[in-house]
Amino acid sequence: MDLLLRIARHSEPAAASIVEQPELLAEVHSQFIKVPWPAKNPTGADAFGYPHRKAVKLLRVLSQAGNKTTFTLLEQGFFGSCLRYLVAVITRDPVTESLELCLEVFRFWKVMAGYGYGMDAFTDLLPPLTSWLKLLHEFNATTKPSQGMSPSTELYFEVQALFIGLLEETARVIVDPSCIDPSQVSQFWGNLSTFVPSVALFLKEYAPPLYCVLFSSDPFQIVAGSK
Repeated sequence: MDLLLRIARHSEPAAASIVEQPELLAEVHSQFIKVPWPAKNPTGADAFGYPHRKAVKLLRVLSQAGNKTTFTLLEQGFFGSCLRYLVAVITRDPVTESLELCLEVFRFWKVMAGYGYGMDAFTDLLPPLTSWLKLLHEFNATTKPSQGMSPSTELYFEVQALFIGLLEETARVIVDPSCIDPSQVSQFWGNLSTFVPSVALFLKEYAPPLYCVLFSSDPFQIVAGSK
């Protein structure tokens, strides 16, 4: 996996060459991503058959190579396979390993969102995303950033930052006619009407600048009307 990451990071053509190898991608998909969860940590050198955050990281790096590469990964079901971890993890008490995996999924989603993909996931994952917001809010109510934080505590703050970053990227894309049809904006927010109040409260407390953008600008009047 480390070797594939190095190749993918070398250049956009190098990343594209990996995506053009369907058998290789299928192996990554079946052995490191579309695998049972939860799973125990692999022992020894054999990591096959276990979810691997570096595999999700590889997908993110590949998707950064361009729209065509990203669309290929989306069409082959990689994005959907990764999203299920956000559902599975939030239904249990997240631990360091699972939080690291979810961090990579949120990073991958953010890149996908930058190309206008993955918008339907907000609707499809409405209950688990609401649970993530609740978890992060409860975490912030009892924990503040400080020196000497435990690794798991740092991961929670990273998840929060990425969640906000995903919303920022989504906000940028849905007001860009080159990324998404303007007629779909109202439908997009309308489908998320039950999610919007939770997002509003969360951003108002933890990301005021983004809150002002989303809930004050004209393109988001449907959001303001949902408060």
